[in-house]
Amino acid sequence: MLSTLDIVSNGRVELGIGAGGYEEEYLAYGYDFPPNRIRIAQLDESINVIKAMWTDKYASFDGNNTK
Repeated sequence: MLSTLDIVSNGRVELGIGAGGYEEEYLAYGYDFPPNRIRIAQLDESINVIKAMWTDKYASFDGNNTK
């Protein structure tokens, strides 16, 4: 959907993601707040998935860093 929005808006879409540094937000949604190294690994994994979905005809990914 983001790619479609980027086309419709003539390239004005910006994707902003982060490693989730706001503990209260995690807790408010009922999630555990993992240590920095885990959150950064999850961010790295997310970037790999997003990049594959934007660049590969058929994207596939076997995640390892979400625990």
